[in-house]
Amino acid sequence: MSYASMGANKIVNILKPDEILMLVEGLNVFKAPVPASLTGKILAESQIRRKTGCNVIAIRSGVSFNVNPDPTVKLKKNEELILIGTAEAEKEFKKVLS
Repeated sequence: MSYASMGANKIVNILKPDEILMLVEGLNVFKAPVPASLTGKILAESQIRRKTGCNVIAIRSGVSFNVNPDPTVKLKKNEELILIGTAEAEKEFKKVLS
């Protein structure tokens, strides 16, 4: 990774900490509310990875986090998914599931 890319990543992380975390060029950690279409389904049934290319790395429920959630966990209405994926995968998630 070049110094320019590392500097750009740091700037994005500082300016938009609530929206996106850029780990390396082309790989983002982002959050999204559990879509209505997935409410009540278990994580494995959601097929998020197959449909979008994103991986769920945590689920936030209120102030608690379920890091590396079990595939059998049921997704609830007021929860937030923490996902990782490329910029293209993030766009696909928002297009397909939001």
